[in-house]
This record gives sequence, structure tokens and C-alpha cells, in this order.
Amino acid sequence: MAEMQLETILEYQLRVIAVKGAALKYDVDQEEQEEQARLAAIAALEKGVQVPEPQPNDNVAQPYSVKPPTTTQQPSPPRKITMTSAQKYITIMAIMAANLLFTLVSSSAPVSNQAVSKELKAGSQFVWVSVAFLPTAGGLQPILPTLSAILGTRNLCVLSGLVWIFGNLLSALATNFPIFCLGRGLAGAAFGGCMLLPYLILIKIAPSKDEITRLFAIMSVCSNIGNFTGPIIAGALISQVGWRSVYYWSLPVVLCIIMPGFAIGLHNTNIDGDISQLKSAQATANDWIQKPLAKFIAFVRKLTTLDWLGTGVTIAFALCVQMVFSYTSPIFGWTSAITVGLCAGSVSLFLLLVLVELNVAKNPIIPKQVFAYRNYNTSFIYLQGMRGIFGAAFVFLPIFVQIVRNNNVLVSGLLVAPMATGVILGSAVANAIAKKDGYLQFLMVIAGVLGTIGLGCFTLLHPSSSDVSIAFVGIVIGLGLGVSSITNFVYTVILPKQLTHGGASAAGGLATCFTGVLLSIMSSVMSRTAQSGFGNLMANPTYSAQLALYPVIPYDSIPDLPQPLRDQAVQIWANATTSTFLYMMVCSAVCCVSAMAMKNVGEKKGDERKAWSISLRIWKFITCS
Repeated sequence: MAEMQLETILEYQLRVIAVKGAALKYDVDQEEQEEQARLAAIAALEKGVQVPEPQPNDNVAQPYSVKPPTTTQQPSPPRKITMTSAQKYITIMAIMAANLLFTLVSSSAPVSNQAVSKELKAGSQFVWVSVAFLPTAGGLQPILPTLSAILGTRNLCVLSGLVWIFGNLLSALATNFPIFCLGRGLAGAAFGGCMLLPYLILIKIAPSKDEITRLFAIMSVCSNIGNFTGPIIAGALISQVGWRSVYYWSLPVVLCIIMPGFAIGLHNTNIDGDISQLKSAQATANDWIQKPLAKFIAFVRKLTTLDWLGTGVTIAFALCVQMVFSYTSPIFGWTSAITVGLCAGSVSLFLLLVLVELNVAKNPIIPKQVFAYRNYNTSFIYLQGMRGIFGAAFVFLPIFVQIVRNNNVLVSGLLVAPMATGVILGSAVANAIAKKDGYLQFLMVIAGVLGTIGLGCFTLLHPSSSDVSIAFVGIVIGLGLGVSSITNFVYTVILPKQLTHGGASAAGGLATCFTGVLLSIMSSVMSRTAQSGFGNLMANPTYSAQLALYPVIPYDSIPDLPQPLRDQAVQIWANATTSTFLYMMVCSAVCCVSAMAMKNVGEKKGDERKAWSISLRIWKFITCS
């Protein structure tokens, strides 16, 4: 121990000599100060106190120093957005129009499943009509806040609009199914920016938290109106014009109204003032940053700060899992080499994602410290499950209606509308109640209960069920999904200190990826159930000859079948579709339990809120025990 202290003292003296060696002269007072510093260091080491690093004397000339004299800088005041009233109005109108249009187009796509699958010969891969855009939309969403700070929010909005137009044009003009899916993937890459950036813009331009809450509620209403009208408009367009019109009718609106609205509303504003925060002080102080090459180098350096590795691994993992459930397992079986290889790849990519996010990424997709919070873990599970159920319900309900209503897309759109109506009512009521303290957890539990009941009732439907029964079940499911939109308040109100806006968008992005995975799993369940049903039908001599050519009849070919085989195919595919809602019911129940496991939700103070229901009292007793 004494030898270590002596070595530390010698190192300290050598550092003092090295610092003072650059000076031109020394005087007696300085030597006395150095001796006092050495004695103080020895006394500090004896007491176990860490010795500070020696600093050079500012009064002594230092000819070899290259650092200029430092001056203390006062912290700059928070930047205020300079927008005129007209610009703010135009920007808000563009945001609402974008939210309405993009949700409308997204809810229209599932109605075109049957028409697209039949013309482009998708077969059992029909689910990719809705799934193809989810991996890119979810995988890129976590980096959008940082990317908007680098490229500029206004520029990224315009770029997202251009990519959206190109992707939808590619899908509308596709002559085969892979090209169609490629266009959907490009549209998904733009979808994240088109839906997330408006939220970031509102957060910046809204003067207060109450104003943000009010504008978010209006955006929620616009989204729900889009979910309501999308299936109806899609059904009318497909029956009158064709399925390709679903993907190109909205492009003039994006090009002529929404993109100019963002360009004009955000022109000459300092909404992207956070760019100056990302630049280093030296870069802004010197003139060389004004050169084009230096600007490009600085731009590339900023791009390297993004978690591209984690984003790429996330997208690859989502695609790999979806390929297992949507393509390889239904066609080649679970024991085939390609399915086993993709399963192994999925596990490897998941482990790589955990390794990258915990040990490699400087700015991980979701900050790992937030997982130490109970409410974040439970609300994260809730968000993943309910977002997946929301997407799956809007995909498989139109499929069921088209199967039992003989490919009538207009009726299919009309029967999906009640579920969208339930979403509108549920979200409106939830947004109104959420403004009061102590009701967020109650609303999340109610959403899980309504979703579980509605999805359970859907499993009891059959081909002869009336339109009123289908509409009623759709309303119940929609109410649960609408109330579950309150999860947005959990991230914006409950966890402001635990989770940044980037982390919230990352959670939403991963939930979008999970929606694609859930859709693929549900599609695999439906295909396997249908295959089992047709296998049992093969034993019937009446249908064995016809089924020899078509072991599994695609659901888009049902209208072309002769009787009585068509009735049997309708029954088999209807049962296969309702079986998927059984798994969705289980997922909703898990979400309900995760909501019940939250604690101190919606309280401004740290006091534990009183239990307001018997179910929560029972859960509290179990968890406390």
C-alpha cells in the first residue's frame, strides 16, 4: 500500500513538472505553491482522498499551448418557433389532412386482398398485401426523430411524400406480386415519416401541453375517420374501377395539397433549430464549415450517429419471422431445411439485436435504462399487443366478410365500417376521460376486456351469420381498440422523464413490426386450419376427384367453384378465419393483464391511487403477496 502511494505521489510530481516545463520562468512564490501542493497531495493520499489533476497557471506564459484563452459562455435560451399565424394554420391543416389521408389509404389496403391475390396470383401469400409495408415502416420509425434533426423536419416531410408517391405508383402499376410488395415496402418506409413527423411538428409548434393534448385528440379523430371511410371507399373503387385505383387515387392529393402545405407552412421557420445543437462549437466558429465538402463531411458524420445497425437488424428480424409464418411453413412445412434455416436465423437475429442494443449501439433504439421501470414494461407489452390486434382485425375481418358474402367488396367495406365506428366512439370517450387523473389504467383495462369479449364473440360467427351480428361484433371490437388508443397518453403523460420522444417513437416502431409478425402468424394459422379442413374433405368420395387438382383451394378462387364444393370451401375458410380471432382474443387477454399490473398510473403525485374495481383489488393482493 505504501509503495502504491509513493508511486502515485511521484506520478503527481512528474505531471506538475511536465505542466510547468512549458513556462518561460518560475519565481519563488510558484515554487512554494508547488511544495504546498505536493504536501497537500501526500496528506490527501494518506486520508484516502483522490488527488486532482494539476492545472497550469494561467499567469505564466505558455508558448507551446495551442488552445486559445477560454471564455465562459452563458447557456442560450430555449429556441422559440417563429411562425406567423397563417403558417401555423396551414401547417396544422396539412398535418390533419396527412393523418386523415394516410390512415384512409392504409385501411383501404386489406379490402383489396382478394382482388390483388387473384390477379397477381399471390395464392397463400395474400397476407403480404397488408404485411409488406410493416417491416420498413416499423424498422425506420425509431430513427426518424434524429433523422429529422439532421435532414430537417420540413425536408424529411417532403421526402417522405415523394417516396410514398413512388411506392404506391409501383404497386398500382405492378404486373407481378413481388413488384407489388416492393412498392408496398417503399410506401411503408414513407409511412413512418408521414405519420410520426406530424406528431413531432405539433410538439414543437404547440405553445403548451394542453394545446398539444387538444391537437393530438383532433389527430386521433382524423385517424379514426380515415379508418372508417377507408374500407367503404376501397369497396366502391374496387367494384367500379378496379383494385389498382386504391393505390393511386390519393397521390394527387399528396402531391398538390399535403406536400405544398408542409413546404409553405414550415418555410423560413426555425423549427429545425436542433440542427445547431448537433453541430460542434468548433465547426460553427470556423469558416471552413461553409465549404460544400466540409458540409457534406459534417452531414455524413451526423448520419453515422444513428443506430443503423440496430435498425437493420430489427427489419431483418421482422422479415425473417414473417417469411417463416407466411411463406416457408405453409408451403414447405416446418421440417423443411428452408424453414429450419429461417427459424435459426430469426433466433440469431434476435440475439444479435439484444447484443447490439445493449453493448454496441451508442444511441440504442430504446434506451435500456427504461426497462427498469415497471410501468414501461407493462405498457410496452400492452402497446405491442393492442397495436397488433388493431392491424389484424382490419385485415381478417374483410377477408371473412368477402368469404361469406361471395366476393362482394362493397358489402365487405360496409361491414368493416361498424368496427371503425366503434374505434371512433371508443377513442373519443377515452380521450375525454383521460384528461382526469386516475383513469388511464382503468381505460386500458376496459379496452382489454372489450377486445377480449369482442374477439371471443367473433369466433362464434359462421357463414350463415346475419350482417347485424357481424356488425355488432365489429362495434364491440372497435370500442376496445378505440379505447386502447389511450396508450399514447401513457407515453406522453406518464413517462415523460423515463422515455424521450425518440424512445416513444421506437416503441411505436417496434409495435408496427410486431403487427406484421402477428399478421404473419395469424395467416399461417388460417392456412394450416384450411389445409386441415380440405384434408378431411378429401376423404369424402364426392369431392376427392375435384380436390385432387386443388388440395387447398385459395379463398380468392371460391366464387369460381361449382356447387356444392363452393359451400364446403366457404365453410372451411370461414372456420379458418374465425380460428385466428381465437389467438387474437388470447393476445387481448394478455394485454388486459399487463394493464392491471401497472402502478400509480395517471397520478400527478406519487401516492398510490385507490383501487376502483374488484378485479384490480384482487390483482393488487396477488402482486403484493
